[in-house]
Amino acid sequence: MRGFLSVCCVLLLLPMALLAEEKVVPGDWDLSVSVDTNRRYQVEREFRLQVMLNGKREGGVVESSVEVRCDEFEPGFRIMPEEDWKMFIKAAQLAVKKESFLGSVRFQADAGEVTTIYESMVLDGEWKLRVSRGGTALVFMPGQGKKVVEAIREAKAAEQWYRALLGGGKLPQESEVMRRPQSKWVHVGFTSEALKSGNLSLSFSVRGEVSQAYCDCNLHYAEFGMKRVISGGEVQGLLRRMRLVESRLREGQAFEVSSQEHDVMKYRVDANLKKQCVNVMVLPEEEKPQVGRFTLKQMEALKSLEDDTQNKARWLRQNAGLFYRKE
Repeated sequence: MRGFLSVCCVLLLLPMALLAEEKVVPGDWDLSVSVDTNRRYQVEREFRLQVMLNGKREGGVVESSVEVRCDEFEPGFRIMPEEDWKMFIKAAQLAVKKESFLGSVRFQADAGEVTTIYESMVLDGEWKLRVSRGGTALVFMPGQGKKVVEAIREAKAAEQWYRALLGGGKLPQESEVMRRPQSKWVHVGFTSEALKSGNLSLSFSVRGEVSQAYCDCNLHYAEFGMKRVISGGEVQGLLRRMRLVESRLREGQAFEVSSQEHDVMKYRVDANLKKQCVNVMVLPEEEKPQVGRFTLKQMEALKSLEDDTQNKARWLRQNAGLFYRKE
C-alpha cells in the first residue's frame, strides 16, 4: 500500500488587509487559513503535504505550530510528532543509499500509545521505505524523504511569514526562512457573529480557496438535543425566501412560502403583519419545529452582516497574492 503523508503548519489569523506600499490594514475579524504546499508534488497519491495556518492571535500574541500527519493511518493515529518524521527522513535517506534500516518510535496518540516501525528494505525488487503503525503498513518510495524535508522547510518559512505579517504594521520582507508558501492551494475561513431569533440563528462565512473566496450562509438550530449548523444551497434558498417574504411584508401583504419538495431541509416562511416580522419555522424530522421571528430591523442587520462578509471575501480574492507566491 502506498502511503499518504501530510505536513501541517497551523495558525488562525486575525486578518489585516494589505496596502501594497504601506502597511497591513488592521481588521476586527478572525480568519482561518489552511495551506496545502505539496499539491505540486501530488502524483498518484504518492505523497500529500498540507500547511494549515490555524490558531489565534489574542492581545497581540500569535501562536502557531508545524504538524506532520499521515492520513492513511487509522483515525486517532495520524499525527506524526517530530521524532517520527525525523525517523521517516532518516529511513528514506538510507533507502536512497540502498542500506537496510529498522527503527521505531513510541508516542502517545489521541487513540492511545502507539509504536511506529520504520524500515528501509527491498520490496518487489526495489529499495523502499515501509512504515507500520497500528496494524497498517504503508510503503513509500525513498524520494519521499527529500520531499518531506523540503515541505517542512517550506512550512516553517511560511509560518514565520504569517507571524511577521500579523505581528507588524508593515509588509515583511521575504527571505529563505520567512516567505509565503509556494502554493495557491490556500483555503480561508471566516464566520460572522450569529443573529439569533427564538430557536434559530443565522450567520455568514467566507470559505474556499483564497483566490476564489466566497460568502456562504449558515443556519444554527438544535436537533435531537444537539446543536447543528448547516450551510450551502438550501440555506441560501431559505435566505432568499426570507427576503421575498420581507419584501411582501413591507408592502403590507400576507404571504407564505415553503421549502421545495426535493429539499432535504423542510421549512415554512410567512409574513406576520401584526408583529411586523418574518416568521421562520424549520421542521426537523421527528422533532418539534424550530421557530424564529425576525423583525424588519433584524432583516436589515442580516443584510449588513452578509454585505460585510461579501466585502471580506472580495478583499481576500483581490489580495490572494499576500498568502502565497506563484511557482
